[in-house]
Amino acid sequence: ILVMEYIDGVSLNELFDNIPNLSEQNIISYKNIKFQKNKFIDHAINIVFKQIFEDGIFHADPHPGNIFITKDNDIVFIDFGIIGVLQSSLKKSIFEIFLGIIERDIKKISQSLVGLDEIEGHALMPEIETKFRQLLNEWQGGSIVEMTTVEVFYRLVKIAIESRIDLPYSIIIIGKTLLEYDGDLRKLEPGLDIINSFKSIVEKKYGMDIMNLGQENKAASIKNFLDLMKSLPTNLQTFAQG
Repeated sequence: ILVMEYIDGVSLNELFDNIPNLSEQNIISYKNIKFQKNKFIDHAINIVFKQIFEDGIFHADPHPGNIFITKDNDIVFIDFGIIGVLQSSLKKSIFEIFLGIIERDIKKISQSLVGLDEIEGHALMPEIETKFRQLLNEWQGGSIVEMTTVEVFYRLVKIAIESRIDLPYSIIIIGKTLLEYDGDLRKLEPGLDIINSFKSIVEKKYGMDIMNLGQENKAASIKNFLDLMKSLPTNLQTFAQG
């Protein structure tokens, strides 16, 4: 028998099914639950960031039936049947890929993904860069309608696989996970972009203005941030004992 403590709240799925025009409301009220939408979204994004980049352990099946909000406005996850685990080197690489997407830096994206290759025999670097450049040019030019950075990340991962870059399974899981979070939260706020929100979190929590730093200062600040991530726990046991 699989049991858990009682969660006094409602799932996102129940909210989506029972509240019309949900994305147009600033205060969401349902049964005994009442919360500010923007605060909920900010809280949820901070949780996702912490799970991935700080703890290195994340809920990898965040469909709306698995995310609850309580009457105290706490966010509760259930059903931990799928969990993603990221070691420090993977957290560093993923952050660099995200940063490359935000900056539209083809070389940074290509080198980061190729650096994750677990088996030799991938396509030549110019071929890989051409594919990535085509995707980012289409995204920048607006021919890919309303594609978020999460969706671009997922497309980049697919291109990497097609280019015979054998990525760690965790990278595939994180792409799938972020797409689910993206779908959940964009039902509340259609214009939301999770990865751009990650950038804002880094700037607020670690004092890094990523887009406006000079190249030398940017490199030093990012290195400091990545060094910090390496010092953070890589599993729940060390996290509990820390």
